[in-house]
Amino acid sequence: MGRVRLATLWRTRQPALPGITAVARVDRRTRQLVKRLRPGDIAIIDHVDIDRLAAESLVECGVAAVVNAATSISGRYPNLGPEILVANGIPLLDGVGTGVLAEVRDGDIVRLCDGSLYAGDRVVATGEQQTLDTVQQAMADARAGLAVQLEAFAANTMEYLRRDRDLLLDGVGVPEIATQLAGKQVLVVVRGYNYREDLVGLRQYIRACRPVLIGVEGGADVLLEGGYRPALVVGDVESLSDDALRCGAEIVVRTDPDGRAAGLDRIQTLGLIAVEFAASGTSEDVALLLADAKGAAVIATAGTHATLVEFLDKGRSGMASTFLTRLRVGGKLVDARSVSRLYRSRFSTSVLIWSAFVVLLVVAVVSGSAVTRNHDLEGQRSQVGQLQQQVQALQAQGGALQTKVDAATGFAQAVEPLAVAGRLSGEPVVVVVAPNAPKSVLDATVKSLTDAGATVTGVIDVRPSFVDPAQVTNLGELAASLSASTPSQNVSAQASALLASALVGQPPAGSSAGGTLDAASTEVLAGLAQGGFISVAKEPTQHARLAVIVAPTPATPPVGSTATVTATRAALVELVAAFPATGGTTVVAGASGSAADGGLLAALRVHAPTASSTASTSSASTAAVSTVDDADGPAGAVAVIMALQAEQAQPGSPAAVGHYGSGPGARALLPAPPPS
Repeated sequence: MGRVRLATLWRTRQPALPGITAVARVDRRTRQLVKRLRPGDIAIIDHVDIDRLAAESLVECGVAAVVNAATSISGRYPNLGPEILVANGIPLLDGVGTGVLAEVRDGDIVRLCDGSLYAGDRVVATGEQQTLDTVQQAMADARAGLAVQLEAFAANTMEYLRRDRDLLLDGVGVPEIATQLAGKQVLVVVRGYNYREDLVGLRQYIRACRPVLIGVEGGADVLLEGGYRPALVVGDVESLSDDALRCGAEIVVRTDPDGRAAGLDRIQTLGLIAVEFAASGTSEDVALLLADAKGAAVIATAGTHATLVEFLDKGRSGMASTFLTRLRVGGKLVDARSVSRLYRSRFSTSVLIWSAFVVLLVVAVVSGSAVTRNHDLEGQRSQVGQLQQQVQALQAQGGALQTKVDAATGFAQAVEPLAVAGRLSGEPVVVVVAPNAPKSVLDATVKSLTDAGATVTGVIDVRPSFVDPAQVTNLGELAASLSASTPSQNVSAQASALLASALVGQPPAGSSAGGTLDAASTEVLAGLAQGGFISVAKEPTQHARLAVIVAPTPATPPVGSTATVTATRAALVELVAAFPATGGTTVVAGASGSAADGGLLAALRVHAPTASSTASTSSASTAAVSTVDDADGPAGAVAVIMALQAEQAQPGSPAAVGHYGSGPGARALLPAPPPS
């Protein structure tokens, strides 16, 4: 099904306005902002000379546009960030002034059009709309003044050498740590240039040499995402995530030379202990100097700054310290690409040697045993002939059975429209597709609803972020904003109820008879869509009385940690529970195999209310909905329609709830037909 444009969802009583309308995310520091950005947001920053890493992070977040209070290319040097943004089709409004940071609050809805930023009908900022041509011209002008920037870089280098000479030359001030590095290989990972490619290329090296892993600020999260646990995490407290701090690694916090460090109380709040390292350089410098001072034999790096262009592009005078630090560590320092190439070469040679040895061994064994097997050949030929006859007989039986199965399937497909015809005549139904649910079930469900005479009012795809525990904070903030309430402790329940109320139940005041949703429901759907939590395959035209939720098939083995899988499944159960709670008759439909352990259907069936249950004993975790585990086939499609009809005939009654199909927990293939 084709997807509708999100802009069509954000309806008001006035005609749609030109430009880009989206949620604003505001922060002076780009590095902090990208942690909160969602696809489709407008990023408002205050970043002089946007560097390559910042631009790549914004592109990766999927922002709709960037508004910079500062000048994106000041002309001091040819920084790479703006060109990356415009080359990826991201509008860049430049030099609007710091007033925008006060005029626009985080989460406001803003519109960018023709070099101006609007909040409602009010212009809150104006600036230069950068294009590829204007960026390239500014880059050319900056290259002309590069000599001045090199002189400034050299001056900063000398200043750092004068200020931190004892630390840099003699190791004075390096703290004691518990992690043993003496004589070991160390891998320092920074969330910098090409960090993903670097880490992928080092897999064989990490697996074989088992270096001590040091994550520098965001590099700690990179290691965790790659399935590695760092032994040390190093950086400013504000730049270290909770996951990095809690991963069990020893924590080294970079402080200012006078011992001050913002956010140290956060370490205490988390109940953790940190080692403090006073230095005026960067966290990257601290990690390299620490590894060197504690006797590491080899220091491999991934994502670090290695060239003069990268130092200048970062745009901080502090990068001069990194230049000197790399000179200090010198002979121990090896770049990730070099390690990867050398290790692949060594690995390939050893593989060839072992492969040759194995081939020779196999040849020797086969040759030696050939003589002893000759006298058994005749008997083996006779056995092979008998086995071939048995296989042919089984193949013939299998072919006959398949013919019968094909005939039965064809009959069921032909009968399905007749079996469901008129059962839901004129009933409005919304279809909600859970993350990773199979398209085959969606297609079969829509077809059977149409055959039953129902009106499919809309099709909503729930995105993985809606049930992702890592996105709970973002989802909670958006749900609270859209519902004009405070964030709930149960974010999944709050967001699910918000979505369900926009799709099913009695339409609130403001709904028209002409087949359009009320403004409040439309705003909820638009907000969730622009936040990246849902997408709209078919735009809802009215509130529905019935809902079909298409369930995913459990992954084997489960993807992610046990805690993540459990939290995701619980969020899916909350999503399902919200629809009957809002007044919508609901059936959950999955493909063959969807009722396996660990999946949504299994969770619903294990805790399903019985016929003797009362409404007061049910809860969100025991959603009173019917389930069908083979809805990708004709029998399952019929079961979905009959289950909706049965629940509709006895609204709210546990006796009407059933679990159908052939998987675990199914009580019947089909619901009992209604009395004639």
